[in-house]
Formats: sequence, C-alpha cells, structure tokens
Amino acid sequence: VRHYARGMAFNGLGDIDIDLLIDVLSYHVVSAAAFDKDLAGAVDMNNQIVTVLGDDLTFDLMNLTINTSANITGVNTVASNGVIHVIDEVLLPAQ
Repeated sequence: VRHYARGMAFNGLGDIDIDLLIDVLSYHVVSAAAFDKDLAGAVDMNNQIVTVLGDDLTFDLMNLTINTSANITGVNTVASNGVIHVIDEVLLPAQ
C-alpha cells in the first residue's frame, strides 16, 4: 500500500525516501515514445494511459491537462530514450 501526503515539502532529493522517489518518478513515465500528435491515439477510451508504475494518467487533450490539474506547458523534447512533455507540477500516484 502506498501513502502520499499532498503538499509534501523537501529541501532536496536527499530528504525523500528512495521508494517514494522511485514511485513518483515512475508515475511520470510511460513506456512509449509518443509525440503530442500521437497522444490522442495512445490514450484509451477513458483518455487514460498506463504509467511505468502501473497507474493511469488521465489526459484532457482539449485543455492540455493531466489528471485535471497539471498543465502541459511544453511538448516534443526529444531525448536519447524517448520524448519529454513538460508539465507545471509534480504528479502523485493514487494513494
């Protein structure tokens, strides 16, 4: 069972429990290199896509948000192992 406190504050990465850090980072990654034009085809009929953690992210492609609050502020930054889309907040998995 995972437990996350909304509004957690940390002075640095050293303050974060390693299991929590792995969960949060894994919740930000999907196992597909999807450019913005590919997202509409990548989400399921509920506008969701499964993360590496195994939990769903819900996309609102009309309003460019994830999980109703994170705004998509940048798209299609190509990295050596995938594509990065920038959001304006840290997403926390379901508790």
